[in-house]
Amino acid sequence: MKKTLESKVSLELLTEVIRSIDEFGVDGTLTILKESRDMNEGTMELKNFIFSYVCRYYSLSKSKLTSQKKSNSEQLYNAKCIISYLIYKNCGLNQHQIGKEMRRSYSIISRYINHIQSLSNNIPSEIKLKEDLNIIENDINRYKLNKLKNGS
Repeated sequence: MKKTLESKVSLELLTEVIRSIDEFGVDGTLTILKESRDMNEGTMELKNFIFSYVCRYYSLSKSKLTSQKKSNSEQLYNAKCIISYLIYKNCGLNQHQIGKEMRRSYSIISRYINHIQSLSNNIPSEIKLKEDLNIIENDINRYKLNKLKNGS
């Protein structure tokens, strides 16, 4: 059964490549594939930067962040919310993909993102979280700008 599925996927892939060649030519198809690969590499690099930066900012390890153990730490919760939000916003990953990275369900990731999007200006802990988010976002934007300037 597995071979049949692999054959079907391979056939589907080849069919799409042929369609692309018909529409864009060989050079156009190669360009599309290379740009897609480069974009994926850039996305993964940015995702990794966000993870490591937020972990450093909150003095957490990635293993602590992705641990399945329950924790009442506000700092850990805030880090998970910020990472989920920033990866969703900057990397184009969906909630299911982020959930796989963080070992959480997409519904939990959705809750993290919604928490960031609905922060209040009246609750001291949320004001602090907004400040943290602004600092982190500014540094991520500087990182992205440097990557653009350096052409990588």
